[in-house]
Amino acid sequence: MVGKSSAPTGTHTTTVTNAAGQRTHYEHNDAYRLVRQTDPLGHSVRQEWDTSHRLTAVTDPLGHTTRYSYDERGRLVSVIRPGNRETVFMYNALGLTTAVTSPDGTVWHQDFDERGNRTAVIDPAGTTSRFTYDSKGHLTSVTDALGNVTRLNNDGAGLPVEAIDALGSTTLYERDAFGRPIAITDPLGNVTHSRWTVEGRITHRTNADGSSESWTYDGEGNCTSHTDTLGAVSLFEYAPFDVLAARTGPDGVRYTFAYDSELRVTQVTNPQGLTWTYSHDPAGRLVAEKDFDDRVPTYSHDAAGRLTSHTNALGQTVRYERNALGRVLRKDADGQVTTFAYDLTDQLAHATGPDATLILVRDPLGRLQSETVNGRTLSVTYDRLGRRTSRVTPTGATSTWSYDGAGRSTQLTVPGRTLDFDHDQAGREVACRVGENLAQTQSFDELGRLTEQSVNAGGSRVLQKRSYSYRADGNVQALDDLLNGTRRFDLDGAGRVTAVHAHAWTGDVRIRRGG
Repeated sequence: MVGKSSAPTGTHTTTVTNAAGQRTHYEHNDAYRLVRQTDPLGHSVRQEWDTSHRLTAVTDPLGHTTRYSYDERGRLVSVIRPGNRETVFMYNALGLTTAVTSPDGTVWHQDFDERGNRTAVIDPAGTTSRFTYDSKGHLTSVTDALGNVTRLNNDGAGLPVEAIDALGSTTLYERDAFGRPIAITDPLGNVTHSRWTVEGRITHRTNADGSSESWTYDGEGNCTSHTDTLGAVSLFEYAPFDVLAARTGPDGVRYTFAYDSELRVTQVTNPQGLTWTYSHDPAGRLVAEKDFDDRVPTYSHDAAGRLTSHTNALGQTVRYERNALGRVLRKDADGQVTTFAYDLTDQLAHATGPDATLILVRDPLGRLQSETVNGRTLSVTYDRLGRRTSRVTPTGATSTWSYDGAGRSTQLTVPGRTLDFDHDQAGREVACRVGENLAQTQSFDELGRLTEQSVNAGGSRVLQKRSYSYRADGNVQALDDLLNGTRRFDLDGAGRVTAVHAHAWTGDVRIRRGG
């Protein structure tokens, strides 16, 4: 139910009363900009506007204000969050953002050509990524800070039909009239086919091994069934307003869901008839839940809706204190207190608990450089692309990594040995060599599933070999191990193991219906 009123001050109030009788008030100014929203508990969020109808401030129910500033052309130039955390924006003549300065003073830069295409991104460390375009403005290449180039060939609509990475591996895309992929060919030649509805919902997918799965939908676009690669069907039922009312899995088990008038989940019933119930306050926040065994955890929130305490079924309470940005400053778990501090980018910098102190140091890009626990420090370095290149443990042990042009790890050096890695064109690790005398090789099927592992010494002597076979839905159904023999697995419709068969013995697994 909706009611309207006008106040002498020139504000206009709309009141919305829901089916439970709870009222939310919306107050607008003469320009019908929302200036105050008050929830059923009486907590208000206030908004301020300038004479050009631009939002200038938002104040939460606790009095914390975020302010917005604009230039003479109406472009956002500054956002100041609670705690005086300011982010500043700069623009070019086309109105495109050329620089963003974060509260810690770090700056991201962007360059554009005369047509407005972004040609470069420079991060706070000075690392540059570059982009090129064709005459129609379609992206044709991306060059990273190390000079590795990924190239794109596009169709007339600017959608990629071919992507070639820095090592020459190629992925092909075939699209329908709406631009949706109907065939994707990976660098190894494996093809996945897809079909779609006019609205863009997938209806059928045929995998590279010939297996397929399908989906159906109702008139509202809700998925009503999914048929997996084994032909097993999952069914979905919906209540009014398109909320999920029931789900029946491929094994026949059925879960049901109930909602209140505001479409919040109030009850879940499993196949055994056991129920979980959920209670909400008038503002819609979860305040209690009861499981099938009548255990009742409860939750409390502040006026801004942030969690302030959680009491479990044993009566043990965890309390939280937060700063103006909602970050937890203090956590009291039944008398065990942990405190937290944050840097200017709101990332955790320090934590002190009952038995440990943690200090985190990050670089200008927010990447972890060191982690110190009770005085013991682990440090990490990165290359210009953000990939980890070294790690030094508190004992001084150093590990280093090397990468190829596609970003795949090619070598790991640890104290006393070096590991070298080979990959196939799809980026999967196919070999790991430890020196000259020990190697592990791996094979994969068309779907990228591991099919065989072998550990060899001296090039030809096999120390261990293991192969895997899969059911059509991707679940392992047999394992052949050189040292331990063969194991076969019986699976139910949901892919859960029901029996294990090995040489001279069989083990049964009992699974309760629904879990």
